[in-house]
Amino acid sequence: MIIMVIGASLLFLAFGFFYVVRVATMGDQMDRLQAAADSSALAGAKAIVDQAVPTIEADLNGHLLTSGAVDSPKESAAQFAAKNDAHLTNLSMNGNRVSVTVQSTQKFESGQYERATAAATTGKTLGTCNLLTVSQKLQERVDERAQQLEQAKHDAENNAGDDSEFLDQPPVDAAKNNDELTVESEIMCGEVSVNVRLHDDGSIDLLSTPSEIAKQFDVHLTK
Repeated sequence: MIIMVIGASLLFLAFGFFYVVRVATMGDQMDRLQAAADSSALAGAKAIVDQAVPTIEADLNGHLLTSGAVDSPKESAAQFAAKNDAHLTNLSMNGNRVSVTVQSTQKFESGQYERATAAATTGKTLGTCNLLTVSQKLQERVDERAQQLEQAKHDAENNAGDDSEFLDQPPVDAAKNNDELTVESEIMCGEVSVNVRLHDDGSIDLLSTPSEIAKQFDVHLTK
């Protein structure tokens, strides 16, 4: 009788120990999977920051961002998920927020492929650049030059009848009046500020450096 009781007790303890180990293992597995989701979301948000300069340059010059320059958010997120024994099943972007879902590559102690979710933010939303203000400034410069040319033409016509007075007037510098006009200004691309130079032929130079643009973002996990 005593032997049976002892045997039953040992069996119960063994079962209890096995259950605790399985629970602990399952917990560790889920922790690693959550870490994979977190790193995947952060990588996706970081990719948006890495793309900021080519994205802004493409927008300023009326082009679409071409692939291949830097990894896309989805590519970066998938790579980091894979490094943590998971694969990316979904990625969505909304404003400055990147949300991901990852799935384990192997069945866990639960007997199933488990999933975990995470979200990260870039801190600021990168959007379409607003060129209205700088365009208005350039137009003002163009109008000012046109007025100067018109005034110079008017003065030349008035002086044409008086040779002595006309000779005293400096010639109109056509080359100077044909110099390219440019305007430099700060503009907003969504919530990100950049400095640009607008030319009178419509081309635009991005003056802000990559580091000046990157430091405006704050990549971190969010709920």
